[in-house]
Amino acid sequence: MRNIKVLDLEVRRNIDPEFMEKAGVWMEDAKAKDQPFFIYFNHSNVHFPVVPRAEYQDTSNGGAVADCIQMVDGDFKVLLDKLDALGLRDNTIVIFAGDNGRDTSFHAPGNRSAPGSWRGGYFSTYEGNNRTVGIVRWPGKIAPGKSDEMMHITDWFPTLLNMIGHKESVPTDRVIDGYDHSDFVTGKQEHSNRDYFPMFFDRHHVGMRYKKFKVLTHKIEHGSAPIQQLAIPHVYNLTVNPDEDTPYNYEVAHTWGAVQGVRTQDQGTADIPEKRQRALWRTAGFQSIQMNLVPVKSHIEQVHAIDGHGSVAQSFRAGSKFSGTL
Repeated sequence: MRNIKVLDLEVRRNIDPEFMEKAGVWMEDAKAKDQPFFIYFNHSNVHFPVVPRAEYQDTSNGGAVADCIQMVDGDFKVLLDKLDALGLRDNTIVIFAGDNGRDTSFHAPGNRSAPGSWRGGYFSTYEGNNRTVGIVRWPGKIAPGKSDEMMHITDWFPTLLNMIGHKESVPTDRVIDGYDHSDFVTGKQEHSNRDYFPMFFDRHHVGMRYKKFKVLTHKIEHGSAPIQQLAIPHVYNLTVNPDEDTPYNYEVAHTWGAVQGVRTQDQGTADIPEKRQRALWRTAGFQSIQMNLVPVKSHIEQVHAIDGHGSVAQSFRAGSKFSGTL
């Protein structure tokens, strides 16, 4: 039994160095035993309340939020330096990512406008919440580059198992949420394997993203706003309206479900089984219409990002197997 602490503000302010120490010991132990390892390092920041450690207070010109961003950056460097010191840099997959966009509501008033041009933030149904940073490093295996392809945090499970040579460990006796993007991440293919994801808040299925299109049956403006059901679902083309301020204007409101223009116009749907096509469109709100999805061509590019509240650092050392968690 380990001693535990009361998580008050001061403990919260200074807890991350303890996490870093434990992570370092875990890596040292794996190195000494010549064993692969897995570390899920969930930094306590930049989640509210934002409380920078003493050495980072007032070190930026952006208030406590920016101080904490610098702290996360510095702490992450400590972990990367530890990999270098142990000689594990070239044989370790490192992922820096987050699970939602920045807080734009009452929790961090000094953080307003953090989503940039995107509408909404933490807990909203808009792209300021859905689009978050994702950075991956694996020297010699992943070439430097950037992409705005769609990828979800659940996709890392099958992707990493494939990347470390353990495809057989991906369950085949059930449906899993994740898609394997190992070829996309390592540059063997241009596009990711995900073209949609459903959006849930509490028990509500509030909308769906499908390629460059988005359908909302409910909307939530920010973290303290109510869940509002829409009388007529909002449909956005995120390529031409990335700030989501002008939903599709239905000529006849009650026939919105028959709007064929919402249909994807990218690479078609020939590779999607018919039952799954129907399920996707039912999920998006097209329950009442028998849709005929015909692949057509377009010159519009796909828009999206990878999966930021408290930043997450994850490390995977490739090998025959991996064991343990932090």
